[in-house]
Amino acid sequence: MKTETKEYSFINLLFFTIGSFVVMALTLAFFYGIVLIVDPLLSLDQVPMDTIRQIIAVVLLLLYGLVFFSKIRDDLKAIFLAGPLAFGAFTGYLMYYETPLVALGISAFIILLVAFLFFQYKKPWYYYYVILLSIVGMLILR
Repeated sequence: MKTETKEYSFINLLFFTIGSFVVMALTLAFFYGIVLIVDPLLSLDQVPMDTIRQIIAVVLLLLYGLVFFSKIRDDLKAIFLAGPLAFGAFTGYLMYYETPLVALGISAFIILLVAFLFFQYKKPWYYYYVILLSIVGMLILR
């Protein structure tokens, strides 16, 4: 039987906050690296940014699925969620940015789906805190 920490100490919040924003920054750096690789191969008007962004978002979310079911510590799993979730929600928003309500609806659906899955798997509080941090990260990107 495993015991979960219920401690909401300042150190825990700082650990999850810094870790989540570092993962989000690394995710954006990864995306920018892909763009820098693809950009010289194609002319500027031929770079399909939307397609590249959507493929990377799907790949990141699938990779997180592998992390979620791995034997990595739960707190690290939660931190690794921040980048793919913020990037996926941001990509969902950018797909329909011309109609803001639809764009926000898609982002909200992605975030609520992840929260529902965590609720179903009875995940501890810090998963939901990282979801909140991902929302903040997505809003900063917007």
